[in-house]
Amino acid sequence: MMSVLRLVQLVLAALLSLHALLIAFTNLTDYQVNFEFLRMVAGMSDTCSAQKTWRSVSNPVLLHGMYLLIIAAEATSGALCGIGAWRMWNNRLAPDMLFEAGKQTAVKGALTGVALWFGALLTISGEWFLMWQSKTWNATSTAVSLAVFYSIALSVLLKKD
Repeated sequence: MMSVLRLVQLVLAALLSLHALLIAFTNLTDYQVNFEFLRMVAGMSDTCSAQKTWRSVSNPVLLHGMYLLIIAAEATSGALCGIGAWRMWNNRLAPDMLFEAGKQTAVKGALTGVALWFGALLTISGEWFLMWQSKTWNATSTAVSLAVFYSIALSVLLKKD
């Protein structure tokens, strides 16, 4: 019989996968709307900083490159978590060593999510581009929620059975 911890880890990995892949899908299928968000945040369109001009990015090639990197990170996180969930499912009744080995792919996916939400959205967008100052383009609370959720999921995935 599969342990409760294994079941929790497997379900978390599957849900992380679904979440990240849906975000990547939305960013691809609604590219212009979500790209506009990135353009406005990176361009620091409505921040208060007097020193913002040298920090802002407005070059379309750089902006599209940044956006594609974000989408790639979302898809990578989702794919790794999905593969990890599949491996955990296949090893759900196996000895600890095999289950732990299968889980490592999901751990990498969750870590990619933490890097994306805490690193890219909260740190770079929030602090470098001063997104927190924006009245219109502020996604700080979303970034915090996702960074915390992915971090908690990562902690649960790292727990040994």
